[in-house]
Amino acid sequence: MDFEIEKAMEIINFVVTGSRVYGPSTLTSDLDIVLYCHDAEDLEKFLLKNNIDILRTEAQEQSEYSGFYFSLCGIPINIIVVKKSRNMELWKKKTEAMRNIAPIKDKLKRVDIFQKLVRDWEGE
Repeated sequence: MDFEIEKAMEIINFVVTGSRVYGPSTLTSDLDIVLYCHDAEDLEKFLLKNNIDILRTEAQEQSEYSGFYFSLCGIPINIIVVKKSRNMELWKKKTEAMRNIAPIKDKLKRVDIFQKLVRDWEGE
């Protein structure tokens, strides 16, 4: 399988985020990757061409961000696509802020704090 993803789409920037970065993660935690690009359709086609099944979670269907979910070598991967540099900077800023606080075991509380950061910074 050819994994030259940069040929599949033009990725301007990316950040790895989520519990695998700022914890705590579990054996079943997904790997969250935020891609800043103009269009993720080519990446989806690339994955499908290489027999990687793509799913969309309910959260992705309801989000303003596009994205998709797949598993690679048994690791669940959540791709979040942003098309504006400001949104990319917000993801980086939120991820760094979450890394600077103690890991929060309660996932709902962790998501709530992350979303509060979003609301605070979107108002800037």
